[in-house]
Amino acid sequence: MATKVFVGRETAVAQVNTVTPANPEENDVFTIKIADQHSNDATITFTCGVVETVKVVVEGLQTAAVAAKAAGLHPWDVVTTTEDDAAVTITADVAGDPFFITATSTGDGAPADTLTDASVTAAAGPSLYDSTGNWEGEAIPVNGDMVSICPCLTTDIFGSDQSGVDLIGFVVEEGYGGAIGALGNPLKISLLYSAAYYDAHMHGTGTTYLDVTDYGSINIYHAGPPTDTVPYSLNLTGTHDASTANTGVINCLCGVNESVSIAANASDSGMEVNEFYVTGQATVGIGPLVKDYNTDSFPLLEMAGGDVILKSNILVINMTGGVLYDYADVTVTTANLYGGIFYHQSKGTITTVNVGDNGTIDHSKNLRARTITNCNRYGSGKIRDPFKTVTWTNGIDLVQGKIDGNIDLGNHITITPSAV
Repeated sequence: MATKVFVGRETAVAQVNTVTPANPEENDVFTIKIADQHSNDATITFTCGVVETVKVVVEGLQTAAVAAKAAGLHPWDVVTTTEDDAAVTITADVAGDPFFITATSTGDGAPADTLTDASVTAAAGPSLYDSTGNWEGEAIPVNGDMVSICPCLTTDIFGSDQSGVDLIGFVVEEGYGGAIGALGNPLKISLLYSAAYYDAHMHGTGTTYLDVTDYGSINIYHAGPPTDTVPYSLNLTGTHDASTANTGVINCLCGVNESVSIAANASDSGMEVNEFYVTGQATVGIGPLVKDYNTDSFPLLEMAGGDVILKSNILVINMTGGVLYDYADVTVTTANLYGGIFYHQSKGTITTVNVGDNGTIDHSKNLRARTITNCNRYGSGKIRDPFKTVTWTNGIDLVQGKIDGNIDLGNHITITPSAV
């Protein structure tokens, strides 16, 4: 076991690939798709005429590639292509930036047509996680290692699937401000080693996309601010294989103007979480595919601060502070509102809500019809339904306290007291 420190010192080398056609015949279609490290992709094609040769196919693909680059079609606009009558050569414009080629052909002749991609020069550079030159001591992580992202690093780290290496810790050190991974191409890691679950500690402020498999806890101390194009700076996805105590826990301690996504992007595949604690002042999004590993619901959200947007069904909410918004058809089994404000905006049912002395449940943000089966109010807890959108199946139980100005159920209503 060792701590491996990513320092990003490898010399950048431009990637070069060749694409070679064979056996073209009438109506055969040759296609090259190129993708970048951010999962952006674009395709060019050439369709054979009555009589075609390899030279004609190569020239046709080259013409299409040049036109795509001239038109700014990404990622064709960040590579340069040449041809030699036998193959198309594709070279990265920026050394160190990898690209990914998918070459296909369709036809029914014999011998079969083919379009073959081959690597001539592999990409190398300071942003590649799996390059030995980017690690202190020139040794990439192996099973049982801990990874540290050095604050000295001045480059981004491209996304890649490293989940086949089982780590005993992953730390983004305070002071690192580069990006890690990309939407659609996160850095994937595993934190399960020798039947034990390990932790991630996140201090970075750059835009980060991290997919974590089987973790003990993910502790978020800092994240960057949202932008007009990137709503969340730290973006987490991943899976978890057990509800074992003290595993699958996320702690968010971020400050004001820091933003965190728990599978909240529309394209995210989801995340399995057992417990989520928000104790800072961050803006947090919880997507609709956040759940426990073996259920369709998210087990526990505890809030002492922050602004949280909830789009996942949830079993238990405990609030002592912060502001919570739910959306769409989110259902809640139990909400304990000891403090903070819960803007209940979804059409889903809350089975039981307990509104404490410093808690608030507010239905004034929209006019959607919704149901609360059981509502228990303690002390001077605030209940707002000014537009009469809620069906209170079993009424509102004033467990402690009396009717006062903190209960707003709209105008022209009838109150029929009954003993409980």
